[in-house]
Amino acid sequence: MLLTSWTSVSDPSIGNISGGIDPSRIPQFLIWNGTRPIWRTGPWNGQVFIGIPEMVSVYFDGFNIADEGNGTFTLSLGFANESLISNYILSSEGKFGKVLWDDSKGSWRYEWQFPKDECDFYGKCGPFGSCDARDSPICSCLKGFEPKNADEWNNGNWTSGCFRRRELQCERIQNGGQVGKEDGFLKLERMKVPDFSEWLSSKSEQTCKNECLNINCSCIAYSYYSGFGCMLWRGNLTDLKKFHIEAADLYIRLADSEIDNKKTNMKVIISLTVVVGVIAVAICVFFSWRRIDEEDLSLLGYAWKLWNQGNIAALVDPGISYPSFHEEIFRCVHVGLLCVQEFAKDRPAIFTVISMLKSEIVDLPTPKQPAFSERRGELDTESFQRDPRQESINNVTGEVLWSSNVSHGSNQSTAQLDDDGSLVLKSGPNGNQRWTSFQEPTDTYLTKIRLSANARTGKKRLLTSWRSSSDPSVGNFSTGINPSGIPELFMWYNGHPYWRSGPWVGQKFIGIPGMSTNVYLRGFSVQDEGDGTITLSSIVDPVWRLTYVLTSRGKCTEQFWDYEKQGWNYSLEVPSTDCDFYGKCGQFGRCDAQNSPICRCLIGFVPKNQDEWNKGIWTSGCVRKTSLQCDRIRNGSEVGKEDGFMKLETMKVPTFAEYWSYVPSSGSEQDCKDECLKNCSCVAYSYYNGFGCMAWTGNLIDIQKFSEGGADLNIRLAYTEFGMHNHCIYIKFCIILRLTSVFHIVITFSPNNHQYNILVADKNRNLKVIISVSVIGGATAIFICVFFSWKWMATHRGNILHVLLAYWTSKLYNFYRRTGKKTQITSWKNPSDPSVGSFSSGIEPRSIPEVFVWNDSRPHWRSGPWNGQAFIGIPEMSSVYLNGYNLVEDGDGTFSLSVGLANESYITTFALSYEGKFGEIYWDSANERWEHKKQYPGDDCDNYGTCGPFGFCNTQNSLICSSLTLISIFQAWKLWNEGNALALVDPALTLDQHSKVEIYRCIHVGFLCVQEFPKDRPAISTIISMLNSEIVDLPLPNNPAYTEREEFQVIRLLVTPETGQVSVYLEYMTGFRNSFFIVNHNACYDAAIDTITSSQPIKDPETVSAGNIFEMGIFRLFHSHPKVMALGNCKVSAALLLFLSCSCSFYGDAGDTITSSQPLKDPEAIVSAGNKFKLGFFKPLNSTDRYVGIWYSDISAETHQVVWVANRDMPINDSSGMMTIAEDGNIVVSNGQGKVLWSSNVSLGSNQSTAQLDDDGSLVLKSGPNGNQVWTSFQEPTDTYLTKMRLSANARTGKKRLLTSWRSSSDPSVGNFSTGINPSGIPELFMWYNGHPYWRSGPWVGQKFIGVQRPSNNVYITGFSVQDEGDGTITLSSIEDPVSRLAYVLTSHGKYTEQLWDYEKGGWRYDWEAPSTDCDIYGKCGPFGSCEAHNSPICRCLKGFDPKNQDEWNKEIWTSGCVRMTSLQCDRIQNGSEVGKEDRFMKLEMMKVPAFAEYWSYPSSSEQACKDECLKNCSCVAYSYYNDFGCMAWTGNLIDIQKFSEEGTDLNIRLAYTELDKKRNLKVIISMSVIGGATAIFICVFFSWKWMATHRERKVRSKETLSLKTRGAQATVFDGNLPENVKEVKLEPLFKLQVLETATNNFDISKKLGQGGFGAVYRVTLLE
Repeated sequence: MLLTSWTSVSDPSIGNISGGIDPSRIPQFLIWNGTRPIWRTGPWNGQVFIGIPEMVSVYFDGFNIADEGNGTFTLSLGFANESLISNYILSSEGKFGKVLWDDSKGSWRYEWQFPKDECDFYGKCGPFGSCDARDSPICSCLKGFEPKNADEWNNGNWTSGCFRRRELQCERIQNGGQVGKEDGFLKLERMKVPDFSEWLSSKSEQTCKNECLNINCSCIAYSYYSGFGCMLWRGNLTDLKKFHIEAADLYIRLADSEIDNKKTNMKVIISLTVVVGVIAVAICVFFSWRRIDEEDLSLLGYAWKLWNQGNIAALVDPGISYPSFHEEIFRCVHVGLLCVQEFAKDRPAIFTVISMLKSEIVDLPTPKQPAFSERRGELDTESFQRDPRQESINNVTGEVLWSSNVSHGSNQSTAQLDDDGSLVLKSGPNGNQRWTSFQEPTDTYLTKIRLSANARTGKKRLLTSWRSSSDPSVGNFSTGINPSGIPELFMWYNGHPYWRSGPWVGQKFIGIPGMSTNVYLRGFSVQDEGDGTITLSSIVDPVWRLTYVLTSRGKCTEQFWDYEKQGWNYSLEVPSTDCDFYGKCGQFGRCDAQNSPICRCLIGFVPKNQDEWNKGIWTSGCVRKTSLQCDRIRNGSEVGKEDGFMKLETMKVPTFAEYWSYVPSSGSEQDCKDECLKNCSCVAYSYYNGFGCMAWTGNLIDIQKFSEGGADLNIRLAYTEFGMHNHCIYIKFCIILRLTSVFHIVITFSPNNHQYNILVADKNRNLKVIISVSVIGGATAIFICVFFSWKWMATHRGNILHVLLAYWTSKLYNFYRRTGKKTQITSWKNPSDPSVGSFSSGIEPRSIPEVFVWNDSRPHWRSGPWNGQAFIGIPEMSSVYLNGYNLVEDGDGTFSLSVGLANESYITTFALSYEGKFGEIYWDSANERWEHKKQYPGDDCDNYGTCGPFGFCNTQNSLICSSLTLISIFQAWKLWNEGNALALVDPALTLDQHSKVEIYRCIHVGFLCVQEFPKDRPAISTIISMLNSEIVDLPLPNNPAYTEREEFQVIRLLVTPETGQVSVYLEYMTGFRNSFFIVNHNACYDAAIDTITSSQPIKDPETVSAGNIFEMGIFRLFHSHPKVMALGNCKVSAALLLFLSCSCSFYGDAGDTITSSQPLKDPEAIVSAGNKFKLGFFKPLNSTDRYVGIWYSDISAETHQVVWVANRDMPINDSSGMMTIAEDGNIVVSNGQGKVLWSSNVSLGSNQSTAQLDDDGSLVLKSGPNGNQVWTSFQEPTDTYLTKMRLSANARTGKKRLLTSWRSSSDPSVGNFSTGINPSGIPELFMWYNGHPYWRSGPWVGQKFIGVQRPSNNVYITGFSVQDEGDGTITLSSIEDPVSRLAYVLTSHGKYTEQLWDYEKGGWRYDWEAPSTDCDIYGKCGPFGSCEAHNSPICRCLKGFDPKNQDEWNKEIWTSGCVRMTSLQCDRIQNGSEVGKEDRFMKLEMMKVPAFAEYWSYPSSSEQACKDECLKNCSCVAYSYYNDFGCMAWTGNLIDIQKFSEEGTDLNIRLAYTELDKKRNLKVIISMSVIGGATAIFICVFFSWKWMATHRERKVRSKETLSLKTRGAQATVFDGNLPENVKEVKLEPLFKLQVLETATNNFDISKKLGQGGFGAVYRVTLLE
């Protein structure tokens, strides 16, 4: 449907110009001139056309594109402002524009028109050309491209476009050129993206980029649009335009050589700078260390002595003693002495020290005697004296509330509080300790507490949590040592394991990856006291204030005091992920928090309950697929090979480990493995270095995969679970050989090798030798690898050539339903001829797909239907999850069978032999060949159609073929009475005891359903309970109907005209009775008619049939018994016949309409025309009340899949209920006494009403002769949102249409929770708890709710839309295809869940739930508080705000929120205080923005305009600008702010300028520190270099002066005058002690001249 222009302004006939939606790929609006495009809008992103940057959002401007589900896209328009009269016009000149009516001028005016410049015309610059209307010329080739025709390009004819200069990487590979580096992308900002884009759901731009790179050369560009997803382009890029306002970014794929390498160069520069800086620092440190090492350090006492002598300068190195420094140095020494005063009161605080050093404090106090210089004889004990006091806890009446409750023989007791935090009770004259509070710990573990547990007595000393943050009574959680097996730290919830630490291995608990390995560093120690008691203690220094707190929410947190910040630092919290919870994945299940789903069975195990596993309920765990060797021996089956072990690395090992001491810790892992293999009970082991061998018997519980840490766990498996590894030996050999060659070269030319020393003489020769040896060694290694690989392939060639390489390729078969095209495999002609043989295999496109093998074109074998997990005709086939096979129908009608194994070490695939044998084969690593698991056809009965139509094949019979017979109820009853009911079962089935019990119960229930009298037959709900074993004791059946009737006269079948009910009349000698049977089957034939009327009954032997699907007829079971109505010429099993015979459960399901003459009575039901929904009576689980409700027709109402309930607040107490049309035309529900319990309650002008159940799940009331709809159940929803419902809210009237939860899972009355649209400000989806906000979705921005973290929510792709109806009503609707069965359920627990029906698995899939974390709860952190679920604590005040109530905040009661620390500029002006600078904004990224946002339409052109408008408005405290939506602003308090890990939007908080200047100051400080540090490094290097030069010169001069060597030694008396070259010599340790002793004659007194401040002075004899 298109717009068409007029031929001209004066001719309204159809012109050449047309405009409309182009649905190919991503929808967009195009204008065509004939068939040639002349302008386009760019793709629709669910909100705007991104090729029109000026366009505002869908919600406010009214445009919307919807996918109708049948390939049709519709463009609609709905104005929010009805006061404006506007139209969209396509002119005869080919311009499309919006016109508004101007009341002042009385005429139309254009608001905008397109095309508006040359660049708007389609393909102006041709392929790979970009158009910019501000450039001259307007067209230019993209970077990496050049004009295709330079002459045309220079003449201004650009339509030929451009071509690529350099090939992409994959093109170079295809053309045999140099591969080079990987391609890159060139970013073009603010572009109109090209035509013909493809949409791809993607969470991030990086994912989009990776997808483009992975599509080989076909993808040449991509664009990621926030909130929409990924767009890709293949082929030529046409119609690109450069915008100068906000638009999309486009990334063009280019060869690596075309991409700038500025970033690489910058990295090199930064790296070199860092390396040089590190080297400079190392040199400075080295020489500083050398200098310090060469000098003597003075003691504090010596410094104090010099201070008193006024000789502080003597402390300074003469080399740096400059007069200008003296004053600063003296001040530093002065302050230093003040810092080491004896008493703390005399020592300055750190901030005072800084002020002293900066000379801000001029007059410094005189220091007193420093500490440690002269200890006084005795300590001042005044500060240690304490008055002992007795303590007691009682109330005003003297009632004892608590007591230490210990027995001691003295009342001379005192209670003392120690510095370790314990309260100690001392008694007796000696003050012996009788009790300590550490014996009764509460929720906090201090460093001196000892937790303990005794395995013999069961006595434990535990931490116990508070009940809540405001109630310190004993809570639900406790923590302590579990002494069973190897000790572990456990947390219990009401006595049940909740978390555990993993075993203690002498150093740490290995189930806590973040725990330090050093016992003396982290401070834990576990001791065995010898009497069965295990104690956990900490030896951390109490000065650390390290504590462990067990919170009321079940978190054990490690916290230590940060003395610098004066606050607690939280370093560890457990449990921290879902995988930390005890037994999350059940027995033999492993949990990995990085995976989705988090639980998987160990290799070699399968889920114990597949249905629960698919629903994410993993606690039932897994069971072993193949028995171990010991079990096979006990069961008498084939012994096979010895079991093996599968190694799992970095694991949290299972609970209840046993320590095998007879495998010493000094032993080896092999010893541990051998011991485990000897013990049939051992199912796993782990060897931990330095600890020893741990082993497990029985089930393995609580296994977790860590990203680091943990231990290696070895799981015992049957040998068949291990696949082929031997084929890797040759590859490993090649690698080893190659490495050996390299190693030989390294050894050959190592410096310690003599050969190397010879070769050093000639470097050029060395290089040639190295290259030659490397080439020869490499060539030899490659030759050996090729030889052995060829030999191995030759050995196994006959076994593998006919194998489908499914392990590598994934897709085996395809069938294209629409085109009929098939992809098949074909057999070889014979074992030595690989040409196409006569057999082929592929998918047969039936209603349920099957795999067929054909011989030429004739069916040879079939697999049986696919049930979503396996082909049911292959009993040996494992499920899809375990064996890796899967069959899916793609969106284009393609069936695909794929294989992908979970265990990559186990090689298996399909093969089709030349004999037509199809089966699964696997690699036998022991015999190095392929082996068949099972081949089909395996016997004569497997061959297609062996026994013909209606023939039954059984190889256990002498005659394998027999005809099908029906088993009568009479025969079944006879076998039941003989106690041989299981004879009804097919003997070909192998049954275990459990299956026999289940079949016997089915037969029992079947007999109850066909009892003679209706009162003896159970209701359908009772039948389900019986079959589910909820009712254990079943009543004994009486004689069923039709078993003892001796004679009959006539049998006929007709329709009663009054009710339209079909009845079967069997007329006996003694009377008649009605019965009704229907059997469903796919193979019924010979039907005479398909309609029965009162004038056209059916008589024996006639039948009725409906499209060969249903057939009804009359046949004789035995000659002596009456005929019964059943299925003609169809095979029906006994169990199916018995179950379908329950007239009590089926006769009421007729039609989809209720009238006054045809009411609905309990237990009847009506079904919608398409068999989608059912309306009837049901009773919830664990309830006896009955209700009228709607549920999916193929899902039981008792499983709480009821989508709507009528009389939810007025239940029916018995089975007498009825739904009908009342006299006033309303639908009513009444009980047996006629009391109306519920009514549709609408005013009608007619009583000619009917109620019809539609396929969308709504009950519709129609009235009047035309059947006009007057009411629908969607107007009164209960707890379930279906795809055609509309939730609404009116801001003017306050009227809302809400979902309301059930009160409980067994009570559908109105509960505490409700969900609907909040129309205040920008619409949001809210959940209320008793009317109070409980959760919200964040604002609707025309495309999605931005406060919901989940996959893409594009309006036309996944189906939500919010509309303004113009009268103040906001509606939320879904345009999802109802066939998907997408529903949203509000549970009684306050969870809003999205559930989608999985047709393949036949169950609900739960994709999303809200609220999902504590931070999702509305207003968790109060006003101006921000919540982040990954932090601890989760709440923090925004920057510039402080907690309103610090005490509550410390107790984790955050609802009071935070208050602003510094007033904003407007407030300061109003208060008359200093105005100061203008306010600023702090940007918070990836946030859930606060509630009650206002939309500001006037500043929505850019983020800067939004910011400026907020600054102008004194009430505005925050703003957020969302691309393509506009400006959101907040006034008043900011409530419900949350930090997301991804998605979300940017929030800008208004703060006083002083709050952000602090951050700026910090940047200045950091910058100055870096500059100062660099300068210091430079100075250090300079002076170190200068010092080294001086030191080198000094050594030379010293040698010249002091070592005057002559042949004889002459004594010379020192006259006090040094030679000129000695005057600059400093006294340094240049002489050894022996030299000084010789020169002074062993320090003889006669040589001594005197003594000074630095010691004695001697006269020496110089040796010449």
